[in-house]
Amino acid sequence: MTRFSGLFIATAVILFSTISQASAQGLLTNFDVIGYSRDGRYFAFETFGRDPGTGTAYASLYVQDVSTNRFVLGTPTNAKTIDPNEPLGSVMEKARAQTPTLLNDLEIDLPAIIEAMNGDGMADANTQKLDFGLLLNDGSGRIVGDYRLELDSFDTSATTDCRGLSGSPTPKGFTLTLSSGDQDVVLHKDEVLTRSRGCPLSYEIKALFVPAGAVDISHGVALIAAQVQTDAGIVRQFLPVATGAR
Repeated sequence: MTRFSGLFIATAVILFSTISQASAQGLLTNFDVIGYSRDGRYFAFETFGRDPGTGTAYASLYVQDVSTNRFVLGTPTNAKTIDPNEPLGSVMEKARAQTPTLLNDLEIDLPAIIEAMNGDGMADANTQKLDFGLLLNDGSGRIVGDYRLELDSFDTSATTDCRGLSGSPTPKGFTLTLSSGDQDVVLHKDEVLTRSRGCPLSYEIKALFVPAGAVDISHGVALIAAQVQTDAGIVRQFLPVATGAR
């Protein structure tokens, strides 16, 4: 069973704390994957968006230690502009610039491969499941393995007092299970949510990544999207879960 670093949601909530409730209801944070380290141990991705009310952009950079399912010290980093005319790419560069040598020091220059994804435009997708195999990198086009990621949500308790938020929501936790053949492995199971997780309302499986040239999924990362109730409204955040961490 893996546990999330307490750095993740805490910094995201701080980042969005100044967004008005009206604009936050329409806030749709997206993600982009930077890639893996050459040994597959580290996985880097960034989140970004533009507030529909003010037009201002925001971005964050995350580097995950796949072996422990925790974020590398010094990440995530966050950037936000007050100028609605500043390009989104510029704000993303500011988030990266806060750790100017980290990606080089960790040799994060290996592309990540999307093995499967539930895209935002797939209206009829079952985002609680994701079936996939591993595409061989030998030119044959063969897919090996028969895997399923399955997400189950449940009512739980949280350190954050969710009763003080709009609608007094009941916080949700989740279990993520990886199945292959007759073997089921629980990759993550929530208990009491730490303050850094806030008050999640629901979860979706967005994608499963592996390093380029991977021959198995031992360094795979599943990206989970969480809809989180905050004082400013509902925002989308992302939680990476390593398929090989225990």
